[in-house]
Amino acid sequence: MRKLGSNIWVVERDFSFSGTDFGNRMTILRLPSGKLVLHSPVEYSDDLANEVNDIGKVAFIITPNNFHGLFSKKWCSVYPKAKYYTAKVSGAGESNVLSALRSVDLESSVEIVKIEGISKLNEFAFIHLESSTLILTDLAFNFDSNVSLWSKVFFKLNGCYERFGPSRLMKSLIDSPEKLSCSIKTISGYAFNKIVVSHGNVVDVKAKEKFSAAFSQSEIGFPDKKVKLKFSFSRCG
Repeated sequence: MRKLGSNIWVVERDFSFSGTDFGNRMTILRLPSGKLVLHSPVEYSDDLANEVNDIGKVAFIITPNNFHGLFSKKWCSVYPKAKYYTAKVSGAGESNVLSALRSVDLESSVEIVKIEGISKLNEFAFIHLESSTLILTDLAFNFDSNVSLWSKVFFKLNGCYERFGPSRLMKSLIDSPEKLSCSIKTISGYAFNKIVVSHGNVVDVKAKEKFSAAFSQSEIGFPDKKVKLKFSFSRCG
């Protein structure tokens, strides 16, 4: 577990999919009351749970888009009193659909923005106000050279190697650049100096500038279908 700032931690784990080193990251937020929010849980272990228990009481467990949630069930079974919210509408009850969660439910210390314009992704961005941190899941990656040779090739082909931003695959899922642009403007209206992503490195230098560049109008237009990569992230944590 690594502390990023005031009342925010990340847990990073190795995670490989189809031979590609994606890695995986859970973000833990501690609310003013001391309650904890587990954002996009990584694989459970008793040792990790003990570390989590040392900093607070788990009150919320969140699956932030349609592609994550692989490890949420185990965490929910260990913390049955925690409220579970998921972006996955299919099979979810009304009480645990993520769109029903409001900032006030998180003691107004976290803002939540539904990212429109990529319906297959159905991701929600979180802004932790106290630490000025934007928390994303699969909307953007940030990989460097510390990956396998095959991973470097894959990420280069997918347009997300040694740069922060959406992959070509993610761009191919955009069904409304206009709606996505509105969501990006909403997110940009918040003050943040760090960006946590589920896959790749935390952005802690010129975070807002890099975010604006990665999601500029020229970047989020419909991609060239000729370079569309067919790949499923349905089990990426």
